[in-house]
Amino acid sequence: MFGNFGKIAATIGLDIIILLVVYIFLIYGDKKDTDETEWLTSTKFAHRGLYSDDGMIPENSLEAFDKAIENNYGIELDVSFTKDKKTVVFHDDNLLRMTGLNKKISDCTLEEIESLYLNGTDYKIPTFNEVLDLVDGKVPLIIEIKSNRDRYGLCNSVKNELNDYNGRFCIESFDPLIMSRIKKNMPDVIRGQLSMKFTKDNKAPKSLKVALEYLLLNFKSRPHFIAYNWIDSNNLSLRILRKLGIITVAWTVNSEKALEVSNERFDTIIFEHCEPLK
Repeated sequence: MFGNFGKIAATIGLDIIILLVVYIFLIYGDKKDTDETEWLTSTKFAHRGLYSDDGMIPENSLEAFDKAIENNYGIELDVSFTKDKKTVVFHDDNLLRMTGLNKKISDCTLEEIESLYLNGTDYKIPTFNEVLDLVDGKVPLIIEIKSNRDRYGLCNSVKNELNDYNGRFCIESFDPLIMSRIKKNMPDVIRGQLSMKFTKDNKAPKSLKVALEYLLLNFKSRPHFIAYNWIDSNNLSLRILRKLGIITVAWTVNSEKALEVSNERFDTIIFEHCEPLK
């Protein structure tokens, strides 16, 4: 009887080891030499630029990016695709919140976009090229590629516009397929997987939300860093990856409490409306 028990226990133990190995294989990223990533971990990044709480300096505007440069902060920004395949810097899928126009950005041409104003100010939605010309390598960039019905076209456009850019930058996305394309087409670029604990309001299938939340699709792109919502910093996969030496980035840090937690549990931060430790 005891001999059979020992065999069963050994089998269970082997199964657990196999599951653990598979789990690590799925979530593991990639590591570059420290001298290649030091700029990322030593920089604090202004979320959508150093925009004002009252919206008079709007998020993802040239003025917000200029303010970040003035204060020597890195910049996190979002790139989207217009109907006519032009790359612009804008966060939301819909233009309503920031411009008052209830229309998807992917349904608008660049000409339509250029007629809009951000938050009722004099600032407009910039093109990606305009932002690159403004920053011109003065501070590092985290470029988030938004998921899009033409995700691969957007990836190719970003690649082409970055070809002649000499500043430091990395690319991140919530979409593992986008990051997989970046790995294939821009293998030397530092890439990051964005994630968080997804709520019930998110309409994605539960199985996909679990896979994304626990970074189980990392095997598709082998990200160099994980950008994770600081509130969800106890995520098991995130904690394991940091122990294994994968860089972690906290978003969006916006209070003293968030700063305290993020400085302890992450390698660097993306912040807004607070003064991070330099």
